[in-house]
Formats: sequence, structure tokens, C-alpha cells
Amino acid sequence: MALAFAAPANAESPRPSPPRLVVLVVLDPSPAAALPRMERKLGVHGLRRILDRGTRYPRAVQRGLCGDLLSEHALLVTGGYPSQTGVVAATLFDRAAQVSVPTLFDPESPLLDAEGDEQGGLSPRSLRVPAVGDLLKAKNPTSKVVAVAAQGPAAVLLGGREGKAYWLSAQSGKATTTRYYAHKLPKWLAALDSHSEEDEDPGPSTPARVLELAKAAVEAEQLGADAVPDFLGVSLVLPRGQGDVPSPSSHEAQTELTEVDRVVASLLDFLDQRVRQKLYRVVLTAGHVAPTPRAKPVRRAPVSRRIEKSEVRDGVEQALAAKWGKGPWVRAFEGPNLFLNRPLALERKVPLEELAHAALFAAAEIPNVAGGAAGTDLASGASPSAALKLAFDAERSGDVLLVPAESSRWEGCVGTPRQVPLAFFGEDIPKKRSARAADLADVAPTLASDLQLEDLSDAAGHPLPEVSR
Repeated sequence: MALAFAAPANAESPRPSPPRLVVLVVLDPSPAAALPRMERKLGVHGLRRILDRGTRYPRAVQRGLCGDLLSEHALLVTGGYPSQTGVVAATLFDRAAQVSVPTLFDPESPLLDAEGDEQGGLSPRSLRVPAVGDLLKAKNPTSKVVAVAAQGPAAVLLGGREGKAYWLSAQSGKATTTRYYAHKLPKWLAALDSHSEEDEDPGPSTPARVLELAKAAVEAEQLGADAVPDFLGVSLVLPRGQGDVPSPSSHEAQTELTEVDRVVASLLDFLDQRVRQKLYRVVLTAGHVAPTPRAKPVRRAPVSRRIEKSEVRDGVEQALAAKWGKGPWVRAFEGPNLFLNRPLALERKVPLEELAHAALFAAAEIPNVAGGAAGTDLASGASPSAALKLAFDAERSGDVLLVPAESSRWEGCVGTPRQVPLAFFGEDIPKKRSARAADLADVAPTLASDLQLEDLSDAAGHPLPEVSR
């Protein structure tokens, strides 16, 4: 008599265990934009190891209105655009106080050992939706979630509400954090700074310095050391002044890319040694990729340029003053958000909708401003633009949202299109070039699937089937 122990035909095979460590690496926009022309000249142990031996999405895009540091870092770990996360720009206009403030500013979370730092107190309290790391900690309280960056806001967003975030002080170059995460600097962080002070050229704002911080965090927090999955976010986006982003074809951008390539190679080699059986996954992408300037007009489009924010403010101010008398009518212009003087409009009995439409019309007359929408139209659903709807938050956005022309930009906003590098790498990731038009909003749902977390039901993206477990 034969005995059969076959499983039922409809039984599902068990899901593979999640990786011990998931690492999200975010590149600086300028080196990322130089990647297509420089890729074959790079070594095989850094960026090309990920791109050539993992699953790559050459058609990946960011569908949002503006490419800016904060909204894109929030997008990567939540799967949500500004309409969901509340991170509408790097700076917000506080209508009650009538002053512009950094989006993540938190006076209750001052920096540790970095008095006078221009970045000020920071925390993720203004982030409205959970990040992947938050869901990971909710499922596995012993999981570790750590983010490191050259800039505070990038680290804060990658770490989410429940993780830890470390970055480089804008003033001293030393690694720091805020009181939101700890009451005093960890010993390992202080030791790292002591070691750097002995270096003649520590390069506090360079990818190499962030790499040191990432390695020290992995060792101190024992990331990937056991079967409980951990998360590490690494932002290599560099602090830059307005107008300092080099062209992708420039020698500076290509030099930066070569340095980033060395950093990524060192990080991968480090992870190979630290994480048992190489059970880690790396996601590689980039922040707001810098536009490639046009040498001449195409189909009568204006030549690309950097638009001064003062040009927009002054142009709109003059137009509104000509119609309703001397202002000030424009209170602030932050990213895509133009904030108007609501109290003055109320005093002079100018309907906000009429004022916003007049401001939009005036801004559209400025060269290289493609257009936009009035906040009243976005709030009522009257605007048909999907990108504008994704960018609009009724409480935090401006009275008018403006869009720069293709390949043009102003501080905090880059015109479309924004194709971005995106690749997944790991021992169990297939070597493949996917034709799928992936979205950066897909990254967080894919990571949640990898880590076997609850679905990000409110995310704008979906798990990528080529790399999801």
C-alpha cells in the first residue's frame, strides 16, 4: 500500500524569510544625472554592482510636482506624495505667525552639542503618515531603524517617527542628532567625531563622511546581526547653496559621481562582511535629479534657466498692486507654493479665489513659468492636473501652486520630466532590466512587502512584482 504525503494542491508555499537588513541609498541629484554618460567608466564593485547584478528600472520616474529634498525623501519611505505626507516643501509659511519656517522645525527637539546650527531643532512630528521603519518597529519592537545623512531633514524623514537619525552639523561638520531621539549623544557618535577631528581633511559634508557615519551606526546598533530585520537609510544628498547644483555634463558632477561610486563600493564590501550570509537588500535611487539645460529652444519652448524666486514674487506683486492697490500681496514663495496676503484680501474685500487666479495669471506671464493652479480649485477638485493634486495639502500648501517649465527650476522646485535611477540588489534579486515604468512611490510598498509588513494602504504606489517577496 502506497502512502502519499503530498501537500494539498491549493497549499501555498511558505514565504521566504525577510532580509536581515534593508538598506535604502539615496544619491545626490547631480551625480545621479551624470550616471547615464559615466556608468561604463565606473568600476564594477560600486554602483555598477547594483545596476548590473540587480533588478534595474530604467524608466522609473517621480510623478510629483516638484523635485525637492524633503518631499522625495518622505515619498521614498512612506509611498505618499505631499497631499498624503504633509511635506509640501522644505519651508512652510506659518499663516498664524506670518513667517516662513522649516517644515521639520521643532523647537522642542534642539540639536545636541551643536548650538547655533542653522538647521535648528528637527523632528519627524510633522510627518502625517507612517514610514516603513515605523511599521517595522510596530511589528518587531526589537528591530532597529537608523538613518544617516549629510543633512538633518533627509535623515529625519528616512528614519520616520520611530527610528533614529544622525547627520552632519551644518556649522561644525560633526555628527549630531536632536533631543527627539536622545538626551545626549551616543558614545559611538562622540568617538566618531573625535576620530574625525584628528583627520586633516575630514570633509564633513562629503559622501565619504556619511559612509563613516553609516558604518559606525551599523556596528554600534548591530544592524543585520540577527534574524530580526533592520532598516538603514543612507542619504548621500549634499548640502548646496542656491544655484550650486552642477550640470550633469560638468567635470564637477562627474567627479562627485566617481566619489559616490567609491563610497557605494565600500559600503557593499562592508555589508558583505557584516551581514551573515549576505542576507541584505539594497535599494538605490536618487533625489530630485537636476535638469539637463537645453542649448537651444525646442518647439518654441523657452531656453531652460534657473528662475529667481524674487522674479516671481515681484512680478505677481506688481500685477496684484496694479489691480487692487499697494500691498504687500505676496507673503512668501516656498517651493511650488505662493502664499498670498489673506488678511489684506479680507480687508479690501477681494475674494481669495479671485486673488489666487489673478496671481496665477500674473505668474504664468513670467518666462519659464509653465503655469499652475489656484489652491481653491485644487481644494474643490476643479483642477484636472494629477501632479498638482499630489502636491496639494489644504492646510499647508500655498494659495497658488506654480510649475516651472520643463528643464527649468527655481529653489526647491525642478520642472518635469524627472526620470530617476532605481535598482534593487541582493543575493535573491534577479539580474534584470525591467521595462516597467516604476514610480518612486513604489519603493515603500515594495520594502513593506519585503519585510512582510502590513500593506501601505494609503500609498500612491504598489509593490514591484519583479523584486517583491
